[in-house]
Amino acid sequence: MPNIKEKRFYTVEIECLIPATVKYKVLMEDGEYQKAVLETVKLSPIDRPKLRLNLMRRIKATVYDLGTNMIRHIHRF
Repeated sequence: MPNIKEKRFYTVEIECLIPATVKYKVLMEDGEYQKAVLETVKLSPIDRPKLRLNLMRRIKATVYDLGTNMIRHIHRF
């Protein structure tokens, strides 16, 4: 009788650099934007970033057992 390998779920974590454009919506008075807008952007929440996944550069992939932090495999791209 042939050995049947057990199927298991794994968690795969991929570290990568993703080119993205982040847009902020800021309400300012006229003439106030020159200095204060950068300070306001640091504190305000961002809208959803526009991702350009075709330019993504993968750095490292790590495979874990599902629900644990036991590393099964690491691959560097």
